[in-house]
Amino acid sequence: MDDLKQILARPIQLAEQVIKWSDEAYTFRQECVELKAKVERLAALLRQAARADLYERPARRIFDDTEKALDKALALVDKCRAHGLVRRVFTIIPAGSFKKMANQLDNSTGDLSWLLRVSASSSAGDDDFDMHIGLPPIAQNEPILFLIWEQIAVLYTGNLDARADAAASLVSLARDNDRYSKLIIEEDGVPPLLRLVKEGRLEGQESAALAIGLLGRDPECVEQMVLAGACAAFAKVLKDSTMASKSNSSNSNGGSSKGGNGGGAIASKQHNASLSGTTTRGREFEDPETKAYMKANAAKALWHLAKGNAAICKSITESRALLCFAVLLEKGEGDVQYNSAMALMEICSVAEQNSDLRRSAFKPTSPAARAVVDQLLRVVEKAEYDDLLIPCIISLGCLSRTFRATETRIIGPLVKLLDEREADVSKEAAMSLTKFVCTDNYLRVDHSKAIVDAGGAKHLVQLVYFSEQAVQLAALTLVCYIAHNVPDSEELAQAEILTVLEWASKQAYMMQDPMIENLLPEAKIRLELYQSRGAKGYY
Repeated sequence: MDDLKQILARPIQLAEQVIKWSDEAYTFRQECVELKAKVERLAALLRQAARADLYERPARRIFDDTEKALDKALALVDKCRAHGLVRRVFTIIPAGSFKKMANQLDNSTGDLSWLLRVSASSSAGDDDFDMHIGLPPIAQNEPILFLIWEQIAVLYTGNLDARADAAASLVSLARDNDRYSKLIIEEDGVPPLLRLVKEGRLEGQESAALAIGLLGRDPECVEQMVLAGACAAFAKVLKDSTMASKSNSSNSNGGSSKGGNGGGAIASKQHNASLSGTTTRGREFEDPETKAYMKANAAKALWHLAKGNAAICKSITESRALLCFAVLLEKGEGDVQYNSAMALMEICSVAEQNSDLRRSAFKPTSPAARAVVDQLLRVVEKAEYDDLLIPCIISLGCLSRTFRATETRIIGPLVKLLDEREADVSKEAAMSLTKFVCTDNYLRVDHSKAIVDAGGAKHLVQLVYFSEQAVQLAALTLVCYIAHNVPDSEELAQAEILTVLEWASKQAYMMQDPMIENLLPEAKIRLELYQSRGAKGYY
């Protein structure tokens, strides 16, 4: 803010100089008088701006344009002053110069008036506040930017209802265009959104959190989102036993719309401050339904933020949210469980590709990692075909390289799912088990033996022969890896896996798959070294 006041010093000085020189005009006196009146109004607005608490992003641009207009006005009135006969003779002032200059000064006056209105909206009464105050003249070439500025300014200074409406407007803009999302982040829109998540009523919290979730879609925006404290803020919601709310009225503002992301925490640019800076006042007044709703939406926001973003995932895991997800997966209900499972799936998917995240967040000695695995395994062992099962199967597969050889609980439940009636469950189980036995896994031989010992061979034979194509390919890929890793297995011989591979090698649609085309010939060769061709079948 001090920088803005320093920037304002020169435009104010220029305005005073224009006013002074207008009184000294020798030619075009009437035009200079009219110009002086416009500059006086502009100078008054500049002084008002110097005393106001301004929204910095548009202020800098408007001040720059205003200074340029005043520079031109000063040059114009200087030409009208008495400088001697020779200079007056050779000084040419086009007839339209004053009209053009008047328009520029009017535009600057309109821009400054707009800036003062959006920056001082908090001083207006709740009943008198006008959400949309119109666009300034400077916005003619880029109206969307100024619409975004207007909404962000309201988020900074408006009352709770106005801020909720502004957040909803930003949600609409972020949904429409990825460029708008970038603009919202670049124009400092995330901190006031996070503040609304903490301070607002339920509708405002929901809109603010949904906006933040949408803003996290662009990988280029990730670092800015992390710096603004979005991850730590939502993680804090998951850790709190209740949702921090400033007023009891949030309980009566039900209206939960589907698909909205929500949550609450303090906005901070420092991770530790985000985790320690929330207040507990008023939490005892919140009902369980509201608390569950906010936790579900906080988990959903983290789910969308985490997708494909290692930096976001690192921030989430450092905020101790993993343990929170494990607890919610165990004790939550409905959307709370589902969103937690999806968030874990995204984090595990990123960890699969990012060794640093995998080592820091999912090391076997970590209590949080153990809790997560326990809950993922509980869902898989339960084997109920619901919204939780497939995300948990995928998560366990992504964590395959984090398990030690002594961890024997994982393979069995996944193998049982190969016999599942639902095709998508069998396919995901096969794909997850493949990650345990592929060449990237150091313990692939141990895991291959565990799959065979758990009865996986007979299930895989059935899947390769009789399942739909997507399941066939997933099962055949797993068979090839197992055959490559443990070709001397007696169970594989009894299941006639070599016959299965020979049959598959004659199926054109199977051999068109690049992975199978690469794996199957080598698997056949290794099996032939150890096993005789058994009885022919299933042609």
